[in-house]
Amino acid sequence: MRGGFFIDNEFRNYPFVPESMGYPGEEEAFSVSTSYSASYSANSISGRCLPFSAIVDCGFFVGPMFEYAMDRHKIALTQIMRTGDIFEFTFSLLWDLLLPCEFVVKFHRNLADSEFLLEDAEAEASEPEGPEWRGDKPWWGYLVTGRLDELAELLADGDVWTGEAQVEPALVQALYGGFASSFWIGNDIPPRATAPDGCPGLVYADDTLHADARLNLGRTLAGAVAFMTGYNSNLSQSASDNSIQIGAEVGAGRGDACNDEVARFPAQEAPSGRQRLDGAIDCSEVFRTINGIGGRTISFIAGNGIRIDFFPAESRIEITADLHNIVVGA
Repeated sequence: MRGGFFIDNEFRNYPFVPESMGYPGEEEAFSVSTSYSASYSANSISGRCLPFSAIVDCGFFVGPMFEYAMDRHKIALTQIMRTGDIFEFTFSLLWDLLLPCEFVVKFHRNLADSEFLLEDAEAEASEPEGPEWRGDKPWWGYLVTGRLDELAELLADGDVWTGEAQVEPALVQALYGGFASSFWIGNDIPPRATAPDGCPGLVYADDTLHADARLNLGRTLAGAVAFMTGYNSNLSQSASDNSIQIGAEVGAGRGDACNDEVARFPAQEAPSGRQRLDGAIDCSEVFRTINGIGGRTISFIAGNGIRIDFFPAESRIEITADLHNIVVGA
């Protein structure tokens, strides 16, 4: 089925915009030069457009570092150069005012290559002494060629075809804004404990910290970044919208933070009388359940012979069996 698609394309403009390519027999502004000069204007051959059969499919991806916009930018086949039986196809990314990007994508074919050959290629500097790209390639693509016999009739050994056959916009995928390319990780000021009713308030030595302060733990993290759940957190990935969702959930991930602390801010200190920065009590200092019963509120009711004494300032409860209201027989 795919072969049928390619065969059909040997007789139509696809994958190029029709008005940018012309039709056989029309007078075209393209030129074929017998020299490798920069102008490529000598010996122009009129009445011959690019053969439909030469290129039957292509597609390109513009990286996330380029703000590619369909209404201002385009990708076009700008040059075909023949050296012996080797054809070099050069695609350029054209910006506003038709200024070419400094990087081009080149494909190579031998006249003896099989029909419908697929090739992938990445961008490279347009000039031998051009700039070196650091990081991910700015753009890349693939090319499928059909029959090259008509192209060989148009270009003799040493000839260069130049023009601007625009690739169909639907075949260009712009990745700008489509995904996160780097990450920045940090902490807000940790939540601060509120003293219970009847207990003295907590005094923090670092009350001058601004509420919007951030502690930066890592900037511009790129490449293969692995996400792992921390304390009281959940992590999920959605294939439908290609997203990663990070949320808070008590006890999830690595569980409760317990005695572990997050990274400190400058001048951040625990409040008076407490060990933890947020003013809370350490896990080892708190009863979470009594006889398997837990929850936010646990009520203590003294039965016969039992006395319960509360000491809020010390965060202490004393339960004593003193038999004070029980009649003991002689």
